[in-house]
Amino acid sequence: MSNQDYFIRECKQFIAQTKERIAKQLIAKAKEQKAKQDATV
Repeated sequence: MSNQDYFIRECKQFIAQTKERIAKQLIAKAKEQKAKQDATV
């Protein structure tokens, strides 16, 4: 396996993990905002 192949694989893994983390944060924020809206109604 060449260095480039390894680098590409690492990048893909990092991007996947980052997307997952961002998605979790967005879901948490959305739930928070919905809870606030429900509280004010």
